Amino acid sequence: MKLAEVRKLYPAARSAQGHLVLEGKTAGVSTTTYFMFVDDRLAGVSVQSQELRMSAIQYMDDYERFRRALTQKYGAPTSDGPVWRDETFKDMPDGLSTALTLGHAHLKTAWSTSESIVSLAAEGEKLRISVVVSYASVRLSALLMKSANTAEADEM
Repeated sequence: MKLAEVRKLYPAARSAQGHLVLEGKTAGVSTTTYFMFVDDRLAGVSVQSQELRMSAIQYMDDYERFRRALTQKYGAPTSDGPVWRDETFKDMPDGLSTALTLGHAHLKTAWSTSESIVSLAAEGEKLRISVVVSYASVRLSALLMKSANTAEADEM
């Protein structure tokens, strides 16, 4: 899909740093959606929750809401579950929510189609948890990564 086509579908999207950005709701959660382009072609989409929650459990509920919707759309995930960086809280009640908040664990679920790689992640940093859905074009993801690396190098 080309930039002009995405603009036509989402007229409220604004341009920012070479991307289109759209504020809205996804599965009932306030989100910011970033459309990323390479050579005028849509290469990736990132949907980031903007909800400010009082507890890790509430962020985990948002993660589950997205997970259910994505599973309904794409079928069974190819990978799913928590990834532990530090297992200190692993065997404790509410250990996952504590570990998630502290960055000791993150949640990750992924799906694959013939054209896209879809991933859902929940990660904690500085006592705040981010929940993000990412879509990457199978054909264009290498170009997107190269473009991102070039942009980082240009900032040096």
